[in-house]
Amino acid sequence: MLYYYKRPGDWVWRQLNTDSITAAAHGHRVGSDWRYRVEGDSTDRSLAELIEMERVARERVSHTRPTDSSLIAPDGTWGYITVMLCITALALLAVVPAQSGHSSDKLILVAFALIGMSYGVRKISAAKAWKRRHPPHQKA
Repeated sequence: MLYYYKRPGDWVWRQLNTDSITAAAHGHRVGSDWRYRVEGDSTDRSLAELIEMERVARERVSHTRPTDSSLIAPDGTWGYITVMLCITALALLAVVPAQSGHSSDKLILVAFALIGMSYGVRKISAAKAWKRRHPPHQKA
């Protein structure tokens, strides 16, 4: 990250490019009485403030990672529901007779049911494929 610092008595800001301000402080490359600015921010900060900001940012990143991979897994539930609804619709369309002159309407409804069924089957197969690639962890 890019920081700018100014020592006491200096007139100009100098550039400091470091990955971790905490590591720079432990390596004695920065001073505690210097004033600092983060790139893109005009607020003067102390070294303690920057170290605290870095610690909070690191904690935020560690807390946002999901601990259980099943939380991000695709779910096949809606796929099963869609397939069952489409099968029901197809059965209903097969049982109910078509009115004369309206047989094309029945074909359109069959086409929609088949499209919906293919969507549901894709959802189910995606969930199964994800589960094959990411097996559950064995707890000892």
